[in-house]
Amino acid sequence: MEVQIHLLLYTLKTKKMKVVDIDFDDPVFKSCFHEYCINSAPLEMFESNSIARRIEGSEYLVSKLRRDSAFSSAAVDENNDYVYFTFSSIEIDKRTNKECLHLLFPFNNNLKKHSPKKICLAAYSIWLNHLELSGLDFYTGHVERIYKNNSYTKWVKRYVKACEFIDDCNLIVKKERIIEEYEKLKI
Repeated sequence: MEVQIHLLLYTLKTKKMKVVDIDFDDPVFKSCFHEYCINSAPLEMFESNSIARRIEGSEYLVSKLRRDSAFSSAAVDENNDYVYFTFSSIEIDKRTNKECLHLLFPFNNNLKKHSPKKICLAAYSIWLNHLELSGLDFYTGHVERIYKNNSYTKWVKRYVKACEFIDDCNLIVKKERIIEEYEKLKI
């Protein structure tokens, strides 16, 4: 497994996708975050018709994520553009009683259009980085989206093959599966 991780890190460097800690004061990050929240309406608080309320909601959410995340990272491509962001916490999985990472809020950069393949490579890069840093083996997640939930879930099932849905809104992402799917995408 150690050889596989080193090979993966070498591959990440050759693909020129790097994982960086999120700078919450970076104006580009703020623009990406606000644009995603305001236009994509990922949570119920963003479904208001008022843009001012959506902006207020995104400011509240970013401060909550800053406080609650054990890891907050972005994947940056060869052009130094943000591709994908992930905020993760460490929790106990209720099904297995094991410690795991929990996807608090993953999202892609909608200000730049990236292919599904590039988005998945970026997500997998971040998730592997977080799992490696934490020493944990898997992620859990919960889709809280109401607005366009079906199309979002279909997109995840179609492209993010490392995600396994346990039911309609709960998912698990295992380290081995991320490595396997990452290897398929890089070809």
